[in-house]
Amino acid sequence: MNKLLLVIPFLLLASTYYVFRSDALLMDSTDDESYLEPDTNPGCARVTYTQWKTCIYNARIPKCDDLPENQRSSCYNASYLATKQMWPSVPTATCACTQFWKNFERANANDYIDFDGSYHRCFSKSTLIAGAKSDKFYYTRIFAPQYLTCAGLRSY
Repeated sequence: MNKLLLVIPFLLLASTYYVFRSDALLMDSTDDESYLEPDTNPGCARVTYTQWKTCIYNARIPKCDDLPENQRSSCYNASYLATKQMWPSVPTATCACTQFWKNFERANANDYIDFDGSYHRCFSKSTLIAGAKSDKFYYTRIFAPQYLTCAGLRSY
């Protein structure tokens, strides 16, 4: 009986760990683990939130709505493909992107955007880049300036 009392808490703890671990794995299960820039010393490691937001503001990034009517749907589609991986309110967001936006919400202006590596793992993910690249205007004029160039990552 005493052995059973010792085993039950262990089994409960192990099963709880398994459930939470498998949920985290499922969240990124559709993602590959390839990134388009080496993980060693990415440029975003030295960019603060203030520098990043100032760059975005100065870049005067356009919107898909700025395109002629007949070209907007392709831009919207590319935006959708990228957004579904990077916004934490979307169930298909990657763990890295969800972590970055959590960091963003509680960050100070002079904190680095990639202090824990989540920015780099989010925005240099090959599947995210591929979705953004499905429309040239969206990638070159919206996505790359905002999430790559202003963050110190190179464009691909």
